Amino acid sequence: MTIFIGEIGTCDYETVLKHPSGCPKIISAHGRGWGWLDTLVTIFACLWVGYLLVGTVYRYFALGIRGIEVIPNLEFWLCLPQNAKSLLGSVIKRFRGPSQRHRSSYSPVNF
Repeated sequence: MTIFIGEIGTCDYETVLKHPSGCPKIISAHGRGWGWLDTLVTIFACLWVGYLLVGTVYRYFALGIRGIEVIPNLEFWLCLPQNAKSLLGSVIKRFRGPSQRHRSSYSPVNF
């Protein structure tokens, strides 16, 4: 390891630290590794599973709830697929524009 302290100007100093581990090379298996998106999805998945486990254990032991109702926010999780389908349909409709089947309540006016 080499440390160099030098003067650049009248009031400016420079410090250089040279070490073999200063700029390590990233080595991953087969030249491919996890990207930032894979890491983010994994973190959110672990947090979601942890939320369900902690919530289920709390509702089972502390509140004494039994059966399927032990899952926290069960109504939300049951409605989630329908809400996602509705949202996706709305977004698709917005980008496609009005469909041919859609009829306006107004009559066309010819001048």
